Amino acid sequence: MNTCPACAAAEQDPRTGLFTHGCRECTARNLAQSPAAHRALTGQGADDLRALIVETWGQADYLDGRTRVWAWVERLQKGK
Repeated sequence: MNTCPACAAAEQDPRTGLFTHGCRECTARNLAQSPAAHRALTGQGADDLRALIVETWGQADYLDGRTRVWAWVERLQKGK
């Protein structure tokens, strides 16, 4: 269970500007709102986003980071 107050706020409003340093979900939500995510989402290339995920999670945890980031991308697109 995530006890991060910023994540609790994001449950109510995923576009909240609250982020907690060191929280993996907050980091994923932040990357999901980045220009790199926007470029990937609009078909302008995903290399920048891939690089950010590897830089943040490391190569060993890339799939975990990618899954978290894209889950937030999808949720932010829905606005819920």
